Amino acid sequence: MRILFVMRNHGYMRNYASTVRMLASRGHEVIIGSRGPERHMAVDTSGYLAELSLAHPRVSVKDLPKRGDGWRAFAGSVRAVRNALRYRHPELRVATALAERADAHLAKQAPKIAARGLPRSWPAAAALSAVARFVEAAIPTDPKIDEVVASLSPDVIVVTPLVDFVSYQVDYVKTAKRLGIPVAMAVASWDNLTNKGTIAVQPDRVIVWNEAQKREAVAFHGVTPERVLVTGAQLFDDWFDRRPGSSRQEFCARAGLDPARPFFLYLCSSLFIARDEVPFVRNWIERLRASTFPALRECGVLVRPHPGNAAPWADVDLSSFGNVSVWPRGGDMPLFEEAKTAYFDSMHHAAAVVAVNTTGMIEAGILGRASFTLLAPEFAHTQRGTLHFTHLTAPGFLRTADTFEEHHAQLNAELAEPSTPAGLAPFIEPFVRPFGLTSPATPRVADAIEATAAAKTAAARAPLGARLLRPLLSRLVTDAHVQRAG
Repeated sequence: MRILFVMRNHGYMRNYASTVRMLASRGHEVIIGSRGPERHMAVDTSGYLAELSLAHPRVSVKDLPKRGDGWRAFAGSVRAVRNALRYRHPELRVATALAERADAHLAKQAPKIAARGLPRSWPAAAALSAVARFVEAAIPTDPKIDEVVASLSPDVIVVTPLVDFVSYQVDYVKTAKRLGIPVAMAVASWDNLTNKGTIAVQPDRVIVWNEAQKREAVAFHGVTPERVLVTGAQLFDDWFDRRPGSSRQEFCARAGLDPARPFFLYLCSSLFIARDEVPFVRNWIERLRASTFPALRECGVLVRPHPGNAAPWADVDLSSFGNVSVWPRGGDMPLFEEAKTAYFDSMHHAAAVVAVNTTGMIEAGILGRASFTLLAPEFAHTQRGTLHFTHLTAPGFLRTADTFEEHHAQLNAELAEPSTPAGLAPFIEPFVRPFGLTSPATPRVADAIEATAAAKTAAARAPLGARLLRPLLSRLVTDAHVQRAG
């Protein structure tokens, strides 16, 4: 069987490397298609892909084109409208920062529509979104994409994440349906269904981690429940069986910390979540050193920059605080084995994790390390103002504090009585491995992709009404070009 992955960029190999390897080991041909390397990540993904292809000759890499025909600008406008309208949903209204980001994309993609404004009430927004969905059905496939996909002749297409505000992958779903190729959307991360755009064109299957994501797919994206497959989070499979690659003494020497003291691992967040995190971290360490708890005044701190937001940390010097290190400076996405081991060891040897809002909290929980956060005013929009953050605040997992005093008391208590994997399992099991802590997700994801391919689909034409509408849209298509050019 030939499987075409349509990824946003090569950085998504971190999420699906285990799945690609397993599919290849089952005898399938896997084509990793994307728009190329991830711009903000300081990692040689091309080198990783070369190693992967060498280890698995049935794996190849293909650069994919994005839509380039006359409908491109118009399609972008229609999709931007729907993405902005989704944040009128009663449950998504709290996500004001996300709504502002969607509106910013609308202003870029469809400035005239943005200037007029969209309805604020959900009934009106839902009605307009339904109209936009019908218009989307009238947008034809791109001939170049049709040609590329037909030449590759895949038995199944897997798109991830699909829900970007400006997603070239939507047109691959449209082509798949036109050519009768089964297509699955693979949800890459815990926040994809609540902090991005809508599913513009419904795939045949949606592969999610857990029941919470299944609900989000149904409630926020209109996916019918029978199309959603729950598999667990294959991204984290390796953390369950991995062992540290160095002793604590060796690790602290490498990271520049005092091995005689426990240390907290501060995991930095993405650019969107914490645009200006350096001043916050500096203030957090200052307050830690001034704490009423002696253990906090003397503990170590390892600051790990986010691999997609590491530039602000390039020249930051925190040595005046003593026993504080910024390492690795470039964030280093855990894709290669050496980087993965270093990341694992930083969590394994830490007393606990502190962060604003990041996937690393889930990874730390798998290892039995508790996570703590201060509900800082400067991050209100990207903490309580996002739906995915509320997953972490389930009872017994992420410990939140409204004040430094409360936060310090929590950290001090953790040093005195450390958390255990068993204590964090009530969150980790249903969220990461819903079929049991000993049941890895990767085989289930591979099974889901094979099942999608087996469910043969017929080539589908747009509904008659949409086809009749298509000629009438030509003027709007021209207008969209003019808006974009202006």
